[in-house]
Parts: sequence; C-alpha cells; structure tokens
Amino acid sequence: MYLLTVRCLRYQRYELVQKRREHVTYGKEHFVWLANVPNKYEFPWADVRATELGFFRTYAIPSVAKLLVATREFERDAQKRIEDTSLLIFEFCESDPKSPRGEAALRRLNAIHGKYKISNGDFLHVLSVFVLAGQQWIDQYEWRKVSDVERKARANFWIEVGKAMGLTDIPADYDAFVAFQQAYELKHMRYHPANRKVSDQTFAGFADAVIPWRCLAKPAIPLMRAAVCGLLEPHIVEAIGYEPPSPWLRALLVSLLKLRACAIRHLFLPRRDDCPHLRCAPHTEVDRKASVRAAASCPRIPMSFPYGGQARSRHASGYTIDTLGPRSAVPGELGCLGGGGCGASVAAARVK
Repeated sequence: MYLLTVRCLRYQRYELVQKRREHVTYGKEHFVWLANVPNKYEFPWADVRATELGFFRTYAIPSVAKLLVATREFERDAQKRIEDTSLLIFEFCESDPKSPRGEAALRRLNAIHGKYKISNGDFLHVLSVFVLAGQQWIDQYEWRKVSDVERKARANFWIEVGKAMGLTDIPADYDAFVAFQQAYELKHMRYHPANRKVSDQTFAGFADAVIPWRCLAKPAIPLMRAAVCGLLEPHIVEAIGYEPPSPWLRALLVSLLKLRACAIRHLFLPRRDDCPHLRCAPHTEVDRKASVRAAASCPRIPMSFPYGGQARSRHASGYTIDTLGPRSAVPGELGCLGGGGCGASVAAARVK
C-alpha cells in the first residue's frame, strides 16, 4: 500500500508542470515557479552538487582561473567566496530577477564584476554552467529526467539574468547553450597552473567547512578530490591538472547515485513544500513594492549553505545583499543593469 502511495504521489508535481507548459517565457504567471521546480522542489540536493562541480568547469578556463588567483579571494577565504556567490544567486532565484531583491542582487554582481576586465565569452561560459550543469546531473543521476517544460523555463530564466548583467550574444535556448559550451571549451579549455591553484584552494575551503576537526581537514582533501574528479568529465580533470580517476572509483560513485535515485523514486514520498535557501531576519521583510536600495539593505538569514552547517557559515547570523562579495568590493555599492544606459556601458567596459 505504501509503495502504491509513493507511486501515485511521486509524479503529481511533474503532471502540474505539464499543465503549465504555456508559462515557460518570462512574465508569465507561473514562469518563476517552473524555472525553480528542479532546484527548489524536486532535486535541491542534486542542483547544489551539480553547481559545486560546475565551479571546476569554470576553473578549467585559464582566463577565469588567472583572474580568481589574482584577486586572492580563494586564497584568503574560499568558503566565504563561494557562500557569497551562492547567496547572491539564491536571491534572484528565490523570487524573480526583476523583483526588488533580485534586482539588488544582480546590481551587486555587476558592481563586483565591473571592476575587472572579463570577456563576454567568459561570462557566457559561466552562464552556460548554471543553465546546463544541474539539468545534466539530474538527467544522469536523479529519479526522473528534467522535462522539456522545465528545461525551457530554466534556460529562459538564465537568459533574463544574462540580459540583466549586460551580456551580449546570449544563446537563445537550451540546445544553443549546449552548442556554445562545447565550442567554447574546445577553443579555450586547456591546462594552466592557475587552474590547479584555484582548484586546490577550493578543496581546502571545502575541507575546512565540511570536516569539524581541523586536524583531519587536510588529510581529507585527497579523498574529496578523488570523488570530485570521479564525477567530472575527463577533459575537465586534465585541464585543472589532476590525475585521471580510477575507472572503478567512477563506476562505484555512479552506482551509488543510481541506487539513491532508485530508492527515492520507489520508496520515498515526494517533498510537500519547497526547499527555501533563505529567510528574512525577524521583522525585516521587504515587500515587493520596496525600493531596490531598501531591499539590498534588508538583512536575511541563510537556511542552507553550499557546504558545511550553519554554525560554520560565514553568514550564520545574517547578511545584507549590499555587503556580499570580496573584501575589495565597496559595501553598499550597487551597479547598473543591462539593457541600456549605465548598464550597457558597464557591460561594454567588461567585454573590451
């Protein structure tokens, strides 16, 4: 009886997604909900894991890795660097890129990135990781594949984010992102010492956050590195300068993930509510009519973290959007959005 109940309830949300297939374009009533079904309702664990692996894909591009090494943010505090990036992304994924908090988060990202010379191609490659990584992981290792409706909505969501960041020549849909990513990596992905350096710093940050005993953090790094490399594509492992993983290790990891998917599909009831990443601090909720500046200064407390528990988070007591980012970023500074005016000029400065 229980297994039958699981089977009946497991695909209810999937069926609702299909009924809302007309809402896959920005501005439709259920667009943001459709775009966030995979990461907030159906596969939140997979989405976070895929994003973590996606970081290493970006490190395999030397121009990206050299900039990250030059800023020394990973060297100083890799955990804070990844947490701040994740929280800014959570902000506009939780609501809407054009909501007060979503716009404030995108303006903060633009203010941070506007200080560096980053090519439009590198920005688009990072954007492609957010479009593709989670969906490709889900298709391989989760209890069901991403539906075409979810795939279109997710791609359209990140296209809107790219426009807000002032990017140009953004791929038009999911398949175009796949083609762009493959062509860009074929041309630009290669080994450079900076790739290995920023990857090593990231693993050190992972270990410090996940392992509660400092004396065991460093010895755990080789095990974490082996597991990550076992799930990365071979050309990425080569580009970041690590030894290819043992075939048996990859087979073991894939088998465990497939077993997990089978158990969830047949034995676990579906999640009833969403899996929120953020909540407002008490008595500081900003409604949708608030100004972007007010939203940026409204404190929030994270409910989940890229890795580690709340006690080990750099923002366990809360944060405001206008203070997230590297130490070199000016607190309170918000940049412009793309689509004309100062947003276009900021984007042009970055592309050149």
